Amino acid sequence: MGHAISGLIARREALAAFASESGLHAPATLAQGFAFLPLGADHVDTLCERLPTGATGAADPEGFGLLTARFLDVLRGLTQLGLFAYVETDYFGGEGDQGALVIENGRVAQDPARDSVGPINDALRRIGVARGADDPDAFDTVGLGAYRNNDNWSEAGAAARSGATAAFTPSRSRPE
Repeated sequence: MGHAISGLIARREALAAFASESGLHAPATLAQGFAFLPLGADHVDTLCERLPTGATGAADPEGFGLLTARFLDVLRGLTQLGLFAYVETDYFGGEGDQGALVIENGRVAQDPARDSVGPINDALRRIGVARGADDPDAFDTVGLGAYRNNDNWSEAGAAARSGATAAFTPSRSRPE
């Protein structure tokens, strides 16, 4: 079974406002007041076309599927989100990797990192996710293991927006 997600994690209210203003789908609720806004290639392309960029001319961060230098410039411009993380996972059959970075008020607060384990937990702790007493893993504590792909996360966000019950349930299906 695989785990392949990509998107933004931030405080629920700020991320919901950004998604609405940007014409994106609703983010899915996570624990501790956070939310996850799944982003696919089409969303990234749209954001890169619509939002201004500082156009640093930097090289694309290595190893990421959707994180290009242009998209990183766009992320730096999302100051209304304050402190937030961009995350990607790509696992299948226990093999694969994950990547993350943290942006705070327009600057990179945690450089893009990609490895088999660790970058997302580091990013989550950096943005304020407190590890659970029974689970020292921030990934599990916040609920990122609840769904294994962006389509399911998008459905959870839509259900929450419509008032249906789509609450996060802790899962032990975290990619290893």
